[in-house]
Amino acid sequence: MTEKEFIKKFELLADTPNAVEKMRKLVFGLAVQGKLGTSRTADESAVFLVRKAKAERERLEKNGKIKRQKVINLGGEFEQVGAIPLNWTWTTLAGLGLINPRNNDPDDKLATFVPMTGVPMRYGSIINGKKRLWGEIRKQFTHFADGDVALAKITPCFQNGKSVVMRNLTNSVGAGTTELHVVRPIGKFVDPYYIWIYLKSPSFLREGESKMTGSAGQKRVPTWYFAFRPFPLPPLAEQKRIVAKVDALMALCDRLEAQQQERDSRHVALSRAALARFNDEPTPANLNLLFHKSYPIAPADLRKTILSLAVRGKLVHQDPRDEPVSKLLSKVRNDRVELKKNGERRIPKNFKPIKPSEFPWAIPSTWAWQRLAEQFLFIDYRGKTPQKQKNGVRLITAKNIRTGYISLLPEEFVSDTTYKEFMTRGIPRIGDVLFTTEAPLGNAAVVNIEERFALAQRTICFRVLGTTNPKYAMILLLSPQFQKILIKNATGITASGIKSARLKLFPFATPPRAEQRRIVAKVDALMALVDRLEAQLAEVHTCGTDLMDAVVAELTDRN
Repeated sequence: MTEKEFIKKFELLADTPNAVEKMRKLVFGLAVQGKLGTSRTADESAVFLVRKAKAERERLEKNGKIKRQKVINLGGEFEQVGAIPLNWTWTTLAGLGLINPRNNDPDDKLATFVPMTGVPMRYGSIINGKKRLWGEIRKQFTHFADGDVALAKITPCFQNGKSVVMRNLTNSVGAGTTELHVVRPIGKFVDPYYIWIYLKSPSFLREGESKMTGSAGQKRVPTWYFAFRPFPLPPLAEQKRIVAKVDALMALCDRLEAQQQERDSRHVALSRAALARFNDEPTPANLNLLFHKSYPIAPADLRKTILSLAVRGKLVHQDPRDEPVSKLLSKVRNDRVELKKNGERRIPKNFKPIKPSEFPWAIPSTWAWQRLAEQFLFIDYRGKTPQKQKNGVRLITAKNIRTGYISLLPEEFVSDTTYKEFMTRGIPRIGDVLFTTEAPLGNAAVVNIEERFALAQRTICFRVLGTTNPKYAMILLLSPQFQKILIKNATGITASGIKSARLKLFPFATPPRAEQRRIVAKVDALMALVDRLEAQLAEVHTCGTDLMDAVVAELTDRN
């Protein structure tokens, strides 16, 4: 694969998720298949390298320089492992080097100690270690020396590709984490950097993960896989060319990644500017900026902006012909009085009005501030969980209440008897607003379930009073402004939660009833537009991923 070909393919894939990282993996995979265009018919067959390595091993063992290790050298019978060029051969790392060797150095010699955090994930990087006396680290740690190749064997370090060619060690020796496999090449028959490329190849990592043993969180790649997995060995001259080609393509990946990051930074700046402009002046013209292809604003940010504008009175116009908000507030007060007359004990005493100094954000002069307990009847089931069973009356828990909707999954149920005994604080009905007070905190949705259901712990049912629009109430509860106040007042260590008494005092920005309807209609329309945008982005990403797979297949299947 030429650099021009690589760039051409990359340009097709640049906008797919993790494009550069995928291209790096593609390069490693092609390198160990002999598909980087580096083969030369004049190169001496790699079979002779295996023979020379075997002879050198026997000489060193005979002279007592190294200890005898088990070796498996593979031949033509292992060609089914995969297709490789004719002058390559199959062997093993154990056939080319010493597996997990030990150093024999004086205790007062300075060396390098390398913890797992000092082993890099990126090809070409160096270890990060500290100078230590050899006598302090030679026991109970993995040994290595300059020119050795090390691989992290424990999850998730193995899957993350932690591996390295040891170099620039203090006095050329070191020791470190026991979670490493190490190979020390015998002689000059295999390039350590070619071994490193092999250890970074997708097939080695993918197969290695399937061979891991141990309990969850402590799984390890066994030594036999590292030492005896079939290793595709090219002629020595081609190994050098492969390393040089991979180095060049990795440098190109680095440049492309830097260009992507710079482009993404510019896009973020443009996105923020577009959001700020629309926030300051939410006109139809500025709204178009948010959906312009040059401003890749995340759908989540768009949704937050829409909700923010809605509760600030900047999403729709204020109409002086609207019935004043005072009429709505009067109806709210009347509802509270009627509920109290009918024996409702949960109607709180009158709260002190919200002072201008307490206003959390600016609203139109035609709006009014109230506290949540003035606007809603709280039906609180936070502290109780009924006995569950496999069928019966549906149970809605905090897990079912999502951002703006109620999911019927996961499904849980209670018996009819439990429902009647448990639901004594009030029965939720269509048009109420459900709110989660913990795990997760701050989700809200309008009830649209016609069947009866029970409420579990960590949920509050808000029943709107007067003629307040339930969907507007949900919009305000989900707005960034309200969520900020919620988080600021939350308590808890393992899971943040909000106390009901504190929640009742939170501010509620109340527009006139007609304006609430316009806000709800506008939010619905804009959210539908964002949903379509998100679906388009997902389709683009899916197409990009499919294209990447097709490119990989095209390149790896080519002879």
